[in-house]
Amino acid sequence: APADHPRSGAPAGGEGGVSLCLVLPLPPDRLNARVHWAKRRKLENLWQSRALTWLYREGQRRPEKPIDRATVAVHVVSKRAMDLDNATARGCKLPLDFLRRAGWLVDDGPEHVAALTVTTATDRARPRIEITITPIEGE
Repeated sequence: APADHPRSGAPAGGEGGVSLCLVLPLPPDRLNARVHWAKRRKLENLWQSRALTWLYREGQRRPEKPIDRATVAVHVVSKRAMDLDNATARGCKLPLDFLRRAGWLVDDGPEHVAALTVTTATDRARPRIEITITPIEGE
Protein backbone atom coordinates (compact mmCIF):
# COMPACT_ATOMS: atom_id res chain seq x y z
CA ALA A 1 0.00 0.00 0.00
CA PRO A 2 1.15 3.54 -0.53
CA ALA A 3 2.88 4.99 2.51
CA ASP A 4 0.25 7.72 2.83
CA HIS A 5 -2.74 5.36 2.61
CA PRO A 6 -4.74 5.43 5.86
CA ARG A 7 -5.27 2.33 7.94
CA SER A 8 -8.71 0.85 8.38
CA GLY A 9 -11.04 3.31 10.02
CA ALA A 10 -8.59 6.19 10.02
CA PRO A 11 -9.98 9.45 8.72
CA ALA A 12 -8.49 10.64 5.47
CA GLY A 13 -8.69 14.09 3.96
CA GLY A 14 -11.40 14.77 1.43
CA GLU A 15 -13.46 17.55 -0.06
CA GLY A 16 -16.79 16.47 1.37
CA GLY A 17 -15.77 15.71 4.91
CA VAL A 18 -14.07 12.96 6.80
CA SER A 19 -13.30 9.91 4.68
CA LEU A 20 -13.47 6.37 5.92
CA CYS A 21 -10.83 3.82 4.98
CA LEU A 22 -11.96 0.21 5.18
CA VAL A 23 -9.65 -2.76 4.72
CA LEU A 24 -11.36 -5.90 3.45
CA PRO A 25 -10.16 -9.31 2.31
CA LEU A 26 -9.47 -9.69 -1.39
CA PRO A 27 -12.55 -11.30 -3.01
CA PRO A 28 -12.06 -14.71 -4.61
CA ASP A 29 -10.76 -14.62 -8.15
CA ARG A 30 -13.23 -17.29 -9.24
CA LEU A 31 -16.16 -14.85 -9.13
CA ASN A 32 -15.14 -13.54 -12.55
CA ALA A 33 -15.28 -17.01 -14.09
CA ARG A 34 -18.32 -18.80 -15.41
CA VAL A 35 -19.57 -20.54 -12.30
CA HIS A 36 -22.93 -22.11 -11.45
CA TRP A 37 -25.10 -19.52 -9.67
CA ALA A 38 -25.31 -21.61 -6.47
CA LYS A 39 -21.53 -21.94 -6.22
CA ARG A 40 -21.11 -18.21 -6.95
CA ARG A 41 -23.65 -17.34 -4.22
CA LYS A 42 -21.83 -19.59 -1.75
CA LEU A 43 -18.48 -17.89 -2.53
CA GLU A 44 -20.09 -14.43 -2.24
CA ASN A 45 -21.68 -15.27 1.13
CA LEU A 46 -18.44 -16.71 2.46
CA TRP A 47 -16.51 -13.60 1.39
CA GLN A 48 -19.14 -11.27 2.88
CA SER A 49 -18.99 -13.08 6.23
CA ARG A 50 -15.22 -12.82 6.18
CA ALA A 51 -15.38 -9.11 5.27
CA LEU A 52 -17.78 -8.40 8.15
CA THR A 53 -15.41 -10.20 10.53
CA TRP A 54 -12.49 -8.07 9.28
CA LEU A 55 -14.45 -4.85 9.91
CA TYR A 56 -15.46 -5.83 13.43
CA ARG A 57 -11.95 -7.01 14.24
CA GLU A 58 -10.64 -3.58 13.20
CA GLY A 59 -13.25 -1.91 15.43
CA GLN A 60 -15.20 -0.60 12.44
CA ARG A 61 -18.89 0.00 12.93
CA ARG A 62 -21.15 1.15 10.16
CA PRO A 63 -22.39 4.73 10.30
CA GLU A 64 -25.71 5.46 12.03
CA LYS A 65 -27.12 6.34 8.61
CA PRO A 66 -25.80 4.94 5.33
CA ILE A 67 -23.74 7.43 3.33
CA ASP A 68 -26.03 8.95 0.69
CA ARG A 69 -23.50 10.30 -1.81
CA ALA A 70 -19.75 9.75 -1.95
CA THR A 71 -16.65 9.24 -4.00
CA VAL A 72 -15.06 5.83 -3.64
CA ALA A 73 -11.41 4.89 -4.15
CA VAL A 74 -10.57 1.19 -4.30
CA HIS A 75 -6.98 0.04 -3.86
CA VAL A 76 -6.64 -3.63 -4.90
CA VAL A 77 -3.60 -5.27 -3.34
CA SER A 78 -3.00 -8.77 -4.70
CA LYS A 79 -0.26 -11.39 -4.61
CA ARG A 80 0.54 -10.85 -8.31
CA ALA A 81 0.38 -7.84 -10.59
CA MET A 82 -3.13 -7.41 -11.96
CA ASP A 83 -4.45 -5.58 -15.02
CA LEU A 84 -6.61 -2.61 -14.09
CA ASP A 85 -9.70 -4.06 -15.79
CA ASN A 86 -9.39 -7.29 -13.77
CA ALA A 87 -8.72 -5.31 -10.59
CA THR A 88 -11.87 -3.29 -11.23
CA ALA A 89 -13.96 -6.43 -11.71
CA ARG A 90 -12.49 -8.19 -8.69
CA GLY A 91 -12.18 -5.20 -6.40
CA CYS A 92 -15.39 -3.27 -6.98
CA LYS A 93 -18.53 -5.32 -7.65
CA LEU A 94 -18.67 -7.58 -4.60
CA PRO A 95 -17.15 -5.09 -2.10
CA LEU A 96 -19.50 -2.26 -3.12
CA ASP A 97 -22.53 -4.59 -3.04
CA PHE A 98 -21.39 -5.69 0.43
CA LEU A 99 -21.07 -2.10 1.67
CA ARG A 100 -24.58 -1.37 0.38
CA ARG A 101 -26.11 -4.47 2.00
CA ALA A 102 -24.21 -3.90 5.27
CA GLY A 103 -25.54 -0.35 5.59
CA TRP A 104 -22.42 1.69 4.77
CA LEU A 105 -23.76 3.09 1.49
CA VAL A 106 -27.35 3.94 0.53
CA ASP A 107 -26.71 2.43 -2.91
CA ASP A 108 -23.82 1.79 -5.28
CA GLY A 109 -25.52 3.34 -8.32
CA PRO A 110 -24.38 6.54 -10.07
CA GLU A 111 -26.78 8.74 -8.07
CA HIS A 112 -24.93 7.76 -4.89
CA VAL A 113 -21.35 6.95 -6.00
CA ALA A 114 -20.26 10.10 -7.85
CA ALA A 115 -16.79 8.82 -8.77
CA LEU A 116 -14.96 5.51 -8.54
CA THR A 117 -11.20 5.19 -8.85
CA VAL A 118 -9.23 1.95 -8.85
CA THR A 119 -5.51 1.49 -8.20
CA THR A 120 -3.43 -1.65 -7.80
CA ALA A 121 -0.39 -2.89 -5.91
CA THR A 122 1.19 -6.20 -4.98
CA ASP A 123 1.83 -7.64 -1.54
CA ARG A 124 2.37 -11.40 -1.40
CA ALA A 125 1.96 -11.51 2.38
CA ARG A 126 -1.25 -9.44 2.75
CA PRO A 127 -3.60 -9.36 -0.26
CA ARG A 128 -6.56 -7.08 0.47
CA ILE A 129 -8.88 -4.35 -0.72
CA GLU A 130 -8.56 -0.86 0.76
CA ILE A 131 -11.67 1.23 0.17
CA THR A 132 -11.77 4.94 0.93
CA ILE A 133 -15.26 6.44 1.05
CA THR A 134 -15.42 10.24 1.00
CA PRO A 135 -18.92 11.59 1.67
CA ILE A 136 -20.10 14.46 -0.51
CA GLU A 137 -21.98 16.98 1.59
CA GLY A 138 -24.78 19.25 0.44
CA GLU A 139 -25.14 18.53 -3.26
